[in-house]
Amino acid sequence: MDRARLKNIVDDITSIVFGKPYDLPVERDVKQLTDEIAAPLLGDYKFEDGTTLSITRNPTMLAAAVPGNYQAGLIALSNTEFYMPMTEGHVTFSGVKGKPAEKVNLRYSGQDHVAVRVEK
Repeated sequence: MDRARLKNIVDDITSIVFGKPYDLPVERDVKQLTDEIAAPLLGDYKFEDGTTLSITRNPTMLAAAVPGNYQAGLIALSNTEFYMPMTEGHVTFSGVKGKPAEKVNLRYSGQDHVAVRVEK
C-alpha cells in the first residue's frame, strides 16, 4: 500500500460498482530503452480532437507530452508497449515494422485514446 495511488484504486472500484470501464493492473518486466526501440516511435501524433501528442526521448525513457497540458514518462515493456506511471496506463505503438510508428494508443481509466502520426 505504500506505493499505491489511492485515487486510482477509488476510481477503479467506483467504475466496477457503476459498470464503467476500468483496467486491471498488469505485472510486466521493464526493458532497457535502446536507440533501435526509440527511433521509430519519436515524433508527433494527433488525437481525433486535433490535440497534438509529442513523443520524445530522454536518456532512460520516452516522454509523452501534450504541450501546455502534461508530460508523462513512458517505461519500456517491449519494443512497442510502454507503462505510463502518471496514469497507471499502458501505451502501445502500432505499425512499427522497420518504419516509423503509425499510431499510438494511450490506455488508461479503461479507455483508449488513439493518436495518428503527423507527417512533417
